[in-house]
Amino acid sequence: VDPITSILIKLIYNYDVLGNSFPSQHVLFIFLIMLHFIKSKSLLFFHFWGALIILSTLTFKRHYFVDVIASITLSSFIHWFFYYKVASLFYYKVALILLR
Repeated sequence: VDPITSILIKLIYNYDVLGNSFPSQHVLFIFLIMLHFIKSKSLLFFHFWGALIILSTLTFKRHYFVDVIASITLSSFIHWFFYYKVASLFYYKVALILLR
């Protein structure tokens, strides 16, 4: 590892506390965003960037693998719930109002 990278990693370790939460909020939010834009080919770079963020939580040993799995599972459920359940109920209610 070159000296600049080593200095940057030491800075991250010095300023980032080890009391991170379960599940990882970084992974949770970035995976929610990735799920939202999953069908967009123009945002392929963003998906790559999100995957790097997810891997960085493990690389810098700020979260365990189980934190990442829990975050992906929770964000998948949140996306399913709001995208399919809440949104469909909302559109159903709007349709009822418009068809009166």
